[in-house]
Amino acid sequence: MATHTYALSINYNAGGQFCTNVVHYDFDDSGYATTTAAADALIAGFNTNVKPALALMLPTATTFLSAKARAIHQPGGFESAFSYAPGTTGARAGALSVSGVGPCLVFIPGGNAKERGRMFLPGVTDSDMQDGFFTPAFIAVVVAQAATVITPFTLAGGTTPVASLVIAKRAAPFLTRIVSHVLLCEYPATIRRRQIPA
Repeated sequence: MATHTYALSINYNAGGQFCTNVVHYDFDDSGYATTTAAADALIAGFNTNVKPALALMLPTATTFLSAKARAIHQPGGFESAFSYAPGTTGARAGALSVSGVGPCLVFIPGGNAKERGRMFLPGVTDSDMQDGFFTPAFIAVVVAQAATVITPFTLAGGTTPVASLVIAKRAAPFLTRIVSHVLLCEYPATIRRRQIPA
């Protein structure tokens, strides 16, 4: 068994600004001929199992651009890339709020591990916020869909391994923790640090 960690980058355009989420998955890639094939399977599995839930939390002003994946246990650039069809957007209707403001999901591993992960969702609508707070209706949607985001999923091919969302600690010694819980931050987060010119 060869369980390795793969980085998956999801790229968006949120109201004219480029945004990226980077998440990590652990799975047994020994059944694939190459890490490129394993990365292809990860993107396909993500698009089938996670992307629909992610889209339900994002505004229609946020467009999915591409997804890229690669193994991080060995050197090299991105090994697999997928371009979304033009017009692939989030599902939340309403005008986009201020650029760089959005919900933040906090990933919590099982057991008593201290590591935490974060995922800044690119964009939130004015109708999903009131007086600087998320509306109860939006919170209910995020809580339901975030549970799907952290649920492990089975990949096609390669003896059908199960990919688990993990928190990856890059500093030596490298380690990963499987995510078992997710929380929505009470307050909106700013993601300007992750934005680069389009």
